[in-house]
Amino acid sequence: MINDENTTSISKDCFFFPASKKKFSSKVGVGKNEMSKARKKLCDEVWGEMETIVNTLHDELQGNLFQQLLTFIQGRNLQATGITSQVKISTAVLITGVNMPDHKSLFTSLSNNISNDVSPYVVSLQSRQSINMKTLMKSFGTQLAASLKNDDERSEFEKRGAMVTMSAIEEWYLKNVVDGEARSSKSSSSKSSPSKRRKVAAASNQSSTKQPIVVIFEDFEAFPRKLLHDFILTSSFHTSKLELVFIFGVSTSWEEISQRLLSHSSMVHLDIVKFQAPAPSRHLSFIFDKILLTDEFPFKLSGKCLQLALDVFLRYDFSISNFIRSLKFCVLEHFRKQPASVICQMTVEKAASLVNSMKLEDLKMFTSLNSVQKYFASMDQSKAKEIKSCRKLLKKELVTLVHAIYGYHDNYFVTMKCLNVMTRHLPNLPMGKQIREIFCACHRKPLGDLAQFREAFLYLRVSSRDQLTKYFQSCINIIDDHVEHVGTSPTQDPHSPENYRTELVRLLTTLSSDDSDLDYYDSDEYEEAEKAVEEMSKVKYTYQLQQRLREKRAAKTTKKRKTKFEKLREEALLRSRDFFEHNLRPPVNMELYEVFYFDSPQTMKERLISSPRLNIETALSDPYYYIKVKELDNCAYISSSFPDVSIAYKLHLESGSLINLYDWLKAFHVIVTSDYSGDDDANDDIDETTQARFVQAVSELQLMGFIKPTKKKIDHMQRLTWS
Repeated sequence: MINDENTTSISKDCFFFPASKKKFSSKVGVGKNEMSKARKKLCDEVWGEMETIVNTLHDELQGNLFQQLLTFIQGRNLQATGITSQVKISTAVLITGVNMPDHKSLFTSLSNNISNDVSPYVVSLQSRQSINMKTLMKSFGTQLAASLKNDDERSEFEKRGAMVTMSAIEEWYLKNVVDGEARSSKSSSSKSSPSKRRKVAAASNQSSTKQPIVVIFEDFEAFPRKLLHDFILTSSFHTSKLELVFIFGVSTSWEEISQRLLSHSSMVHLDIVKFQAPAPSRHLSFIFDKILLTDEFPFKLSGKCLQLALDVFLRYDFSISNFIRSLKFCVLEHFRKQPASVICQMTVEKAASLVNSMKLEDLKMFTSLNSVQKYFASMDQSKAKEIKSCRKLLKKELVTLVHAIYGYHDNYFVTMKCLNVMTRHLPNLPMGKQIREIFCACHRKPLGDLAQFREAFLYLRVSSRDQLTKYFQSCINIIDDHVEHVGTSPTQDPHSPENYRTELVRLLTTLSSDDSDLDYYDSDEYEEAEKAVEEMSKVKYTYQLQQRLREKRAAKTTKKRKTKFEKLREEALLRSRDFFEHNLRPPVNMELYEVFYFDSPQTMKERLISSPRLNIETALSDPYYYIKVKELDNCAYISSSFPDVSIAYKLHLESGSLINLYDWLKAFHVIVTSDYSGDDDANDDIDETTQARFVQAVSELQLMGFIKPTKKKIDHMQRLTWS
């Protein structure tokens, strides 16, 4: 209890009382700190491996495109157009697609490849920096100066500033590029023999070795028509001495864009070749196959999270870079929020070793997981209690669960690929065409309970002999690739991929044989028919004959005669169905599910799907949601402690389509002066400070698009948004 005598003074000031120092146990803090560091290190390792594969896939997909473009630039057309001795400008039209966020990285990589392999003189033009010819040439000269190695040449271009012209660029090109290469070739040839000099001269006559200036129009659709016409026409006057190569980045259709932006007088000066960038959907399929739907990485996305990320990709921007950013966020969020993710290691040996090195206090965090609690609840309670209290037994049980889920993942994805091979060509595509559709469908429900799975097997039951042979051969190839990559170990599980492969080989051998008896009925059925005839001959009474005929009719309706192939097909599909249903059990039912799967779609929606209007309205109507101040906690009424823009926003919600500015100002003045002491008549006078605050709040609302001025009444504002 604080003594009032020591804290009482005339000025009623605040006094500081230092808190007593508390001693904390260092062991617990160090343990938690070590676990956090281990999770951070593991997160960096997992994401580093993912990023390496993403970059490799990115380079492989774009490598072919870049190679074609570089070959085109190096082998540019230098044919003269005739009397004027002008040459057409080599132009590559690059169809990039509508994934706008990926274009910047695409053109950056392209510029780097051109600079390293073809020519250091690369200029990238954007529409927002090229409003007219003056700004375009300024950007042209600035980027060209940045690519120069000589300080004197760079300073000369920088001094010109916006006064750079094509004539000046041609003069510089002839002086430094053409003459410089001629001098270097002359000095090198003077030291060689006469025969070598003749070969070099002949080769130089056949092909030009001059380094061209490559001009890239990143967003070609956004450039003004007149600007493009003037620039192409101006450039065409200098092509006899100045080598230029244009690259047009087009997101939509080139036929439509060329008719809208390029006139005939501009097109005649261009030698156009079209190139197609790899589709983002193809890139996304590689990411799913190599990262998300594979057993190589322990981290997994749940079915809902995977579907949400896919929906954002397909419905928003088709951006691979944004999809990778979303995946990175999920990895970071999983390892940050889930303490048990410390055993989400790259290999099962590392995870088991880490569990064996933990203390009992660290092991108990796994028993708090819902999946592990269900596992112990299914056991005998006395046995479960004994395991939880004993470090050795709990450690042994957790190691068993770790091995089980890693083995489950080994069989899960190879089985999913086999199911996709057998169902992706069926009519109506009941299981979808991509593996990710099967993953999302069977993530939470057993495979046998899915209507689309039952429909798929109805189609498979009427498959032909050639189709079954093709399906089974594809499954065998998938399992062989899996065994070659992962390795095989002796197992007694009848549902393992190796045993399933053995069954498929046996069935495939029978199906592929040249035995034509598969199309006939079994001899056993004929013997049964003969026995039935013999039994009919032994009938003595009419009622016995009637009864036998009824039994025979019922047997015909319930049991259909099948050929050898139909029996073999039924056997193969029954074996396949058991294999699929066993190995594609829902991951949510597996123990330690929370350790390996990120299952928080709501967090992804809040962080990755932007809704600016909703966020702005939330901030204005409830400032406490973002500004954690006690005075702003109650938003049921308008308080003077609210920000001015929030007060103005709440008042404008009470109005109709037209808002009287004077009435709005008076209501604003009443609220901001409601807590002031004094006479009510004095508060009726609106001072300049209140007016300035009101004007600023109204201006901010107008900037955000909630209101706008109207010509109907000068002293009114028109409301634009309605809840």
